[in-house]
Amino acid sequence: MDIIVPLVALANMVIVLGSQSTVTLSSELRRPLFWLGDSRLRNRVVAWLVGTMLRIGPPLVAGAMLAGIALGSWTVVVYSAPVVLAGFFLVQSIGIATYVVLPGRGDMRGPGFMLRILTTYTALGLPALGWALVQVLTQSTAAGVIVGVALALVEAWALVSFSAARLEENAMAYAAAEQH
Repeated sequence: MDIIVPLVALANMVIVLGSQSTVTLSSELRRPLFWLGDSRLRNRVVAWLVGTMLRIGPPLVAGAMLAGIALGSWTVVVYSAPVVLAGFFLVQSIGIATYVVLPGRGDMRGPGFMLRILTTYTALGLPALGWALVQVLTQSTAAGVIVGVALALVEAWALVSFSAARLEENAMAYAAAEQH
């Protein structure tokens, strides 16, 4: 129980860092190579999200593991990588979904940022609830982590699918809106 407060602080750090990262797809949408690939748009968006995660993801995982070591909790050390990466992927997916709803860069300073934070905390509720429920019922941290990570990835996939569907409608309009 002593590790709850530091873990909540660490989770909030992941959420806020992920929510403050900007989504700027306009340069990618203007490149012909982005559109000439054989893969579906959803898969290209996933590849773009994974690429953006490579900058911040490893330091966040390392920070979570170091926090687990500092707290003396090997459970935190073992499960931090999948939890942080799935949570960060969900946060980034929320970012792309917010981008297709409010594509202008200026909107992300006020109402867009608030929408993204509210959506982030709401979306993280289902994986957290699933994790807690399964862990209480099974008395297994591993089962709780698996369910929480799976729910986060399902939500992220749904958000990416929504984003790809919106981008397929008129991607160049998003690229133009981001310039203003």
